Amino acid sequence: MTYLQLNFTEIFEKYPQSVEKIIQWFASREDLLTYIKRENPTANILQIMNEMVPMIIQHDPRKLYEFFDSLNIIISVYQDAHSGNFVWTNSKFHYSSSADNRIDGEHAAFMSAFDYLENNIEG
Repeated sequence: MTYLQLNFTEIFEKYPQSVEKIIQWFASREDLLTYIKRENPTANILQIMNEMVPMIIQHDPRKLYEFFDSLNIIISVYQDAHSGNFVWTNSKFHYSSSADNRIDGEHAAFMSAFDYLENNIEG
């Protein structure tokens, strides 16, 4: 079962610099490196991460939140008690928006974070 409805083919095409950053972040995590090196000591880490990152994110969305948190792009998705809609915010924008359900709210929030990151990557 997947939890996020993100199209990683689209993300890889639309946000290439952001994808490179997220792959480097995942590749730098000691727990993942240890596992990969134990399973295949001669592995090309970045190539493997390029294939694994979408699967990891789909099955453990917390990792994508952690990635953006590490860049100080804080994403919040919560259900509004009055309307029942899911409100999402991104700490880099001065507004919030809402969606009918959590999946759509998270999708919009993450895409806005990718958009912000892609347009603000230095060097």
